[in-house]
Amino acid sequence: MTSPTHIAFAESLYLLILTPSGVPLSWRSAAFTALVAILPDIDLPTSWLGRVFFFISRSLERVFGHRTLTHSLLLTLVITAIIYAAEKATFVYPHTTSLFLMAYVSHILLDSCTVQGVKMFYPVSSRDCVFPYDPRSPYGYRMKSGSRADTVLFFIFALLCVPLYFFASSGFERLIRVTQKTPQAALRDYYSLSTSHIVFADIDAVNTLTHERVAGRFELVGIRDPNTLLFSSGANVYTLGDNPATDNYMSNSVVCVPGPAARTSVVSVDLAGQLLASLRSFTSQSGVTRFFGSLEADRRVELPQSFDRFNTISSYGSALKFDHAAFDDIQKFSLENVLILRGRLTVKTITEESAVVSPSTGLPVPASPTLPVPLSPTLLVSQSPRLLIVPLGEFSSADTMGGPAELSLSVRRGDTVGAGGVLARITTPEVLAAMGKISALENRKSALRSRREVAMARLMSAVRAAERRAAKAEEDCALALDLRGRGLASKAELDIAENDKSSARSNLDKADKILESTEEKYKQDLRNIQITIERLRTGLTTSENKRVITSPVDGIVVELRSTPKAQGKGSYSIVLSLLDAGVHGNK
Repeated sequence: MTSPTHIAFAESLYLLILTPSGVPLSWRSAAFTALVAILPDIDLPTSWLGRVFFFISRSLERVFGHRTLTHSLLLTLVITAIIYAAEKATFVYPHTTSLFLMAYVSHILLDSCTVQGVKMFYPVSSRDCVFPYDPRSPYGYRMKSGSRADTVLFFIFALLCVPLYFFASSGFERLIRVTQKTPQAALRDYYSLSTSHIVFADIDAVNTLTHERVAGRFELVGIRDPNTLLFSSGANVYTLGDNPATDNYMSNSVVCVPGPAARTSVVSVDLAGQLLASLRSFTSQSGVTRFFGSLEADRRVELPQSFDRFNTISSYGSALKFDHAAFDDIQKFSLENVLILRGRLTVKTITEESAVVSPSTGLPVPASPTLPVPLSPTLLVSQSPRLLIVPLGEFSSADTMGGPAELSLSVRRGDTVGAGGVLARITTPEVLAAMGKISALENRKSALRSRREVAMARLMSAVRAAERRAAKAEEDCALALDLRGRGLASKAELDIAENDKSSARSNLDKADKILESTEEKYKQDLRNIQITIERLRTGLTTSENKRVITSPVDGIVVELRSTPKAQGKGSYSIVLSLLDAGVHGNK
């Protein structure tokens, strides 16, 4: 075949096989494929490469002939192995091996369809390999290089590259999804696109309650289940699927459309002792922020449940569930002043690539000022505007004398505290657990030392006994050797003495090794225990393990409130009276 046919055939295979399998679509890969596709013909001086590298081409043709060594599987495997090793050593571009193997083999296969064929198994065999082969017509169904059939084949492969290029550029899988236009196909499309883009969808659907038809482009919010998408329209979120019993809209067709390039940041926020209003500080004005998770409020919360839209916030007594909720949803239900006793929320923010992202939090920097996150527990204003309630949280034990409790109070009723004064210190359950572990490890270390002393004393006694036996055997052997020299002992008696000496020395060596290995084992165990103790003690000194709760205002401690909870815990808070001039309490 001619060089253009080889290039067109290799490029069509590159677009059809390699790009769907993960090889990037790029001009570099295409150029490399074209070069390798005509590389085997370097043994022909009249070929494209043969004219450029004529000094190599003439030598190859004179020594081996055309379509022999350069068209053999042996040389193909050797070059492939070399390129593979270079690729693993990062000397060449990734996917170079697959590109080379595909393009080189495509040349050999295409040449096997010619009348001449190729010596594919050279130098093991010099027989020509052809395809197809008909014994009744040896040259039938095959063509000559440069013939009209060769030219027709070139145009077929070249024209085939045009649709294959468009398919490869958009992805074969996505092409199928766009053709299907089902919620399941759009869901898979959303999975792949949402990692790097804001995703929209061209939707044609029918409302399952009103039977009104809606058509247009909407932003996709997320996925409710493997068969249902969530999309936003205005301030509301709706479900889109193919089940009229559970979905807000039943889809006629839906196709995902990639929007601007975007990045996604996800953080986890502990809201214990915080108001829901503090979530405003995590809301991006330059992107879309959604909240996920469950919280427990300090009181029962009643929220209306809608059947014509997706409920992003649901309530069950004092429990709140957030599912793709925005801060606007919190404001819509007037939940800003709800105090959270426990719970964490996952905050997911999607912003365009052009938005500025804070390097410390990983969240987009808001375009306009927002409320700061409180550094101390959020205040609850009671019915009397002169009283403030500072929630401390839930603990299994509290102590007013600074004892080993989870909550150690630093103030008593009637004390005056200034703004920034310490109200309580919280020792986390992790710290209490670490203290217990340290105590247990210290006891284990003492017991291990005692066992080591007993074991070492026993082993030292065994070594001393082995030394005495070895010395005695040494003396007996010397005596037997002397008697043998004077003819008073037989050779058998000398052999017995020497065997006893060798056995005693071997036993002494074994006893020494046991002593050394046992000592090393005990030392290693003690070192491991000490390392664990030091690591736990280091953790106890960090600021993350102890939290100081300070007063945000000047006031007088009016009351320490404790409400019993489940599992032996209690909910604690401090009531402060705002301090006016001339009012003083206990110091």
